[in-house]
Amino acid sequence: MPPAANLHVPVSLTLTVRNYHPSRSANVTAQLDPAASGGFVVAGLRSGRLPLLMPKTEEKLTWRLIPVECGHVRIPCVTLTDSRGTFTGTNADTELEMKGESVKIIHVWLHQQGEQVELSKDRQTILVLP
Repeated sequence: MPPAANLHVPVSLTLTVRNYHPSRSANVTAQLDPAASGGFVVAGLRSGRLPLLMPKTEEKLTWRLIPVECGHVRIPCVTLTDSRGTFTGTNADTELEMKGESVKIIHVWLHQQGEQVELSKDRQTILVLP
């Protein structure tokens, strides 16, 4: 997402979800919480499941955000969860249990600079100009 935007001019928020695992597929769900930031009108997927990510593949999510207030505005919070089925039990009455783990969201530019920085919810702001 760009560091600055103009009031009432749409900007894109793009998230690339990559499955780096060499042999396991990923079953990822995405959830966007626009209520955490009242400064944007959001167009795009609010809550849903991505297509099954095979090993070494990626999927892009894009939202259009329209700023409705000026200043440093928090962007909506995005939560990704990888849900994989795992078998529990040791005998014939084994059952399938869905186990979900949170997926880290890494800022690409900082990652390319050699920093391993996970985005925190308090650092996700954009400057909206009139």
